[in-house]
Formats: sequence, structure tokens, C-alpha cells
Amino acid sequence: MANVDLLAEIYRAQQEVDREIIMLKQQERGHNREANAIVAEIKDYLADYHANLLSKSILDSQVKTQVEQLIQDYIVKKLLQAPGMTLDELLDYVRKEICGFGPLDPLLADESISEIMVNNFQEVYVERRGKIEPTPVVFSSDEQLTNIVRKILAPIGRNIDLSEPYVDARLPGGSRVNAIISPLALNGTTVTIRKFSNVDFDAGKLIGFGTCSGEMIEFLELLVRGRANILVIGGTGSGKTSSMKFCTEFIPQDERLVTIEDIEELRLRKSNAQRHVISLEARKSRENPVTIYDLLVNSLRMRPDRIIVGEVRGKEALEMLEAMTTGHEGSMSTLHANGPGEAIKRLSLMIMRNGLDVEPNLVMELICDTVDVIVHQKRMPEDGSRKMVQITEVTGFMNGQPQLQDIYRFHQLGSADGRILGEFRQVGGISERLVEKLRAHGISGAALDKFRESPGNV
Repeated sequence: MANVDLLAEIYRAQQEVDREIIMLKQQERGHNREANAIVAEIKDYLADYHANLLSKSILDSQVKTQVEQLIQDYIVKKLLQAPGMTLDELLDYVRKEICGFGPLDPLLADESISEIMVNNFQEVYVERRGKIEPTPVVFSSDEQLTNIVRKILAPIGRNIDLSEPYVDARLPGGSRVNAIISPLALNGTTVTIRKFSNVDFDAGKLIGFGTCSGEMIEFLELLVRGRANILVIGGTGSGKTSSMKFCTEFIPQDERLVTIEDIEELRLRKSNAQRHVISLEARKSRENPVTIYDLLVNSLRMRPDRIIVGEVRGKEALEMLEAMTTGHEGSMSTLHANGPGEAIKRLSLMIMRNGLDVEPNLVMELICDTVDVIVHQKRMPEDGSRKMVQITEVTGFMNGQPQLQDIYRFHQLGSADGRILGEFRQVGGISERLVEKLRAHGISGAALDKFRESPGNV
């Protein structure tokens, strides 16, 4: 009987907490209604008298400062107030609504957050250090959230509405945005923002983060300098793009690179002004879309030494392989896959979907003759760390199966204080075929000797 009374008491306490939360949210929305009316009034004023500044304020920080001063002057002059908000709180709210992205601003400014996931206007999650966690951030309504999405899209001439209910776009700072609205999103507008990292990972950082070992970095440098064709694979958020960007730093400065991406993330020119880089980005629109495939075909006429494809996911797979075998050796791409064998199968399926009337084994043989090395990146579920769990050579194709040889592999030994413990081990040696290719492109035999040794699986 005591247990029943205890449960009843817990239930009553929980109901009281729920009521308080509901009251607070209702009170907050009431404040927001008053503040939103002020936002609308000031927007009308700016549109009438400062339309040119308003349209540029999202992209230009100096113009944004001017607009923020105009907002402050207007509020002070008109003595505008919102119940329950101080003048500073009101100014901050209006500035974010007009010049920024509302409740998203503090999340976008937080460098520890790598991804923002807005499930609906009342439910926002973030990824921090590889782990997903809820936030107290809420929007006043689905309309406010949708308007912020439209503001994100406006500078690039895109929109989201019933005729185009989902969209990919890029924030001014480079972060990637995906948004989808009802009726496709059953719970209201849903937004996912993959934040662009301003950190350029060098060898010290990668080793410090436990992504790979120094010996693995030495091996990757020889592969890149020796013009090996490399695929970086893994799941979403595993660090594929960051690792590929790191690898491009080993490409000689005098080589002409063409980068092709769905949404620009590599930013090689911005990270190194001396690089000879041409950056291309696909265009998604109903009227005149330009795909990764279109850009890849065009890039072959741009005299590239190497082509870097942000992610291969469709019919561009065949063009990429052909480029790698016709004067553009040392090219790279990323691919969603859970292992080297699966990556080869996925590439094969992408090519076969083009309706080619060829034997599947011939396609797979072409892949195995073209791709030299697959780097498998993984986000570890235990602590959210990102690791190169495999570096695998593709040695050939035999008896209907890709021939794969792991060179390095991460061995997990346990965990302590919420972190994975383990070590990177060399478990195999590179083939004579790869040795000859690397030597043909200027890598000395002495530099390759320790990677030719095969210590065997441990």
C-alpha cells in the first residue's frame, strides 16, 4: 500500500512540474507575441527606408552592424516595450529576428556544436563532441521557424513552399542546411544544420584527437604524393570530409585541383591561398539543376591534375573512375559505406543503375583496377570520437570477388572515463603493384620499405 501511495505522490509531483512548464511556455509565447509585433513594425520601417541595407545584412557583417544600430535607435526613439522583457532583452530578440537567425544564433555561435537538429519548433537537439543531446531552445511558432528557413535561403535565391517543400542550402559561413516543411514533415518544419568547421586538421591535431597514428599519416602522405587513387568511406558525421581535406595538403602546390561538391565544405583555397584550386558547387533547382555528374564532365575540360569529388553518390561514379585512369591519377572522393567491401559494391551499383549493358563482374573489376586505397572512417558510438579504423589496399579482382588487404587497423582494447582505449596497428604490407605505381610517381623504394613488410594479423 505504501508503494501505491508513493507512486501517487510521484505522479502528482510530475503533474505539477508539467503544469509549471506549460505555464512558462505559454507566458514566453505571450512575451514573444508582443516582441514579434515589434519585429514586424521595425521590418516594415527598414523595408520602407533602408531596404538595400536590410537585404545585405545577413551576408555582410559591417552592414549588419549598421542595421542593428538602426534597430536600437528606432526602439529607443519610439519607446517600444514588450511585457516581461527588459530593453536589452528586447533589443537582443529583435536583432536576432531581423539580422540573424533567431533562436538558432547561440547554437550557430557555439563552436562545440557540430550539428543542429530542429525536429519541430518546440524540440531542438544538437550534436556535441559526437553525442546527441537536447537543448532548451524553442521557437515561438512553426511560422517563426519557417520564416528563419526562408531567411537562410533568401541570399542564394532559393525558397521553400508547397511547390518545393524540401531544400538543401548553405549558410553564409559555410554550414550546410537541410529543411523540409509540412505536409511532408508531419510534425511541422524540420531543419538539420551541419556546421562547417573552421579548424584545419593538421597531423598533430589528428594524432591528439586519436583519429590515427603518426605512422598512418606518413603512409597517407606517400600515397597522396605517389598519386594513389583514394576513397574515404564511412557513415554520416564520421569525419570523411575532414580526413580527405587533410590528405589534400600533401598534394604538391603546383598541381591544379578541381573540387566538386554538392555543398562546398572542403574550401581548399580558403585554407591555403597558394593552392591552385578551382572550386565547383552543384546547383539544386527545379528549372535548371546542375548535378555533380554535370560538373565532373565539365571539369575534364578544365585541365585538372587531380579531381576531388566531395561525395560520389550516383551516375558520376563511372566518370570519376574514368578520370582516375585517364590522366588524373591521385584523385579522391568520399563515399557512404560501412566497410571497404561494401564501398566497392556500392560503386558498382551506382554504375549499373545507369543502364549499362555489361557484366557486373566487369564493372567491379574496373573499380578494383582503379581504386588503390580505401580509408574507412568511423564515429565510435561509445565516446563519439572519429577514427580511421582501416586503411585498406584494393589489390585486384579474382573469382568474382574484390581482393582487399588491410594495411592498418584500429584495435579497441577497452574504455576508461568514457573514452575508448585502443591502438592502431599495421597488420599487412602493400602489394608490389602499389609499390610500382608509387615509385613511378617519385616515391623512393626506401621510403616504402617499412610499409612493404607484412607483420600479419595480430
